[in-house]
Parts: sequence; C-alpha cells; structure tokens
Amino acid sequence: MLIDLPLHPALVLHPFVLCLFALTPLANLHSLIFYFCKFHKKQHPITKNEKETVINLCDQKLDAVTSLLQKGLNFAVKPRSTPIEDILTSVEKAILSLPIEKAEDARQAAVRILKNSSRPTDNLKKTERAALKTLKDNVNLTILPVDKGNATVVLNTADYIQKIPSLLQDPSI
Repeated sequence: MLIDLPLHPALVLHPFVLCLFALTPLANLHSLIFYFCKFHKKQHPITKNEKETVINLCDQKLDAVTSLLQKGLNFAVKPRSTPIEDILTSVEKAILSLPIEKAEDARQAAVRILKNSSRPTDNLKKTERAALKTLKDNVNLTILPVDKGNATVVLNTADYIQKIPSLLQDPSI
C-alpha cells in the first residue's frame, strides 16, 4: 500500500521511515512520524548562537556588524526603492520576439503593475544598514563562509593573503 504523506525530502528515503511505512498501521503512522521528526530536530539542532555563527578573527571589534552577519551570507537586502528602469529593461528584452499587439499588452501590464506597486519595506535596521556600508567601505576586512557548517568568518585581508600560499602548497589537501 502506497501512502502519500507530506514529508521532508530528506526523511522520505530514511530507513526508519521506510520501516514505519511497512510495519505500522495507518492510524498510528502520523504520530510516529511526528515523534521521529521531533527526535530528528533534537539530534540535529539549528544553531542561532551569536558565538557559533560569526567568528571574528580580525583585530577589530565588530559589535554593530555581528547582527548583520548573523543573517547569513545569502541574506538579500531589499532595495530602498523599486528598480523601475531595470524592470522595464527586462520586460523590453523579454518581449522582443512577441508580436506587436502582445508586446504592447505586456508593456501596458508592466506599467500598470509598477504604478500600483508600493515602496518595498526595509528588512534592515538603521544600525545594520550603517554597518553594511562600513563593511563595504572597509578593504582591510575579508568575510568568508566556513568550510563546514553555517557560520561566517571575519578576518584581516593581510592575514588571508598570507595564508593563501601555505594552503596552496599543503600536500594534504
């Protein structure tokens, strides 16, 4: 009997889950999967501790920058205003191959959507935006992801440049 349950993709082929499907009556299956997921979360916790997600190896103190770096390197900063020129340019590129009537309809729809759009809400605090500006302007700092884990390392650019040749010459890598 094939059962269609919404499961996390990593759990679908897990041996424990497969045994649950084979050995458990349908009435008890949902509660067993719930307890398995709860146990799985305890074994593999998501760390949001400041000391574990941002590692400061530079000689500067990073008080204001830490909350910004905790958001992760894939965090997308919302623009302060809608990039109208970029959107219209993209629409024009997309409708080049369309017939004239459909192209004009697409232009009108894009203009209508842009006129009705509101200003994007800011997803950064003022202190975080100021910290982002100082990070962009500071050429003495290098920000990198760690090799394993979900953390960010901040180190001096000079130290990073000195370590590169030793890493390239290391025969164990």
